Amino acid sequence: MKTLLLTALFVSSSAFAMELKCEAKHNAETVLSNSICLKDKAVIGEVEGFRFMANAKSQNIVELEAYNSYEPSRTYATGSLDKAGAFVDLAIWKREFLMEVRCTRL
Repeated sequence: MKTLLLTALFVSSSAFAMELKCEAKHNAETVLSNSICLKDKAVIGEVEGFRFMANAKSQNIVELEAYNSYEPSRTYATGSLDKAGAFVDLAIWKREFLMEVRCTRL
């Protein structure tokens, strides 16, 4: 019985994997473009002192996280990516810059 439960748990967790196309823009200029297969948590990339990560909260809910190593601080955005073309945006703006990240489900 335990084996059956564990097998069902592992099979269902792999079913949550989704393909994402992620882009980061610094002052409207694309500085990062990556495709990732998101199962649990994945690093999108690092640029301009920021580290971007995606976290699968449930089957269709994705959280973007931006870690700013200069301040240090973290910024989050959450969205439902229930179909191809759905996306989640994260934007950080200061007087000196605008940093935007968008992940779109493929």
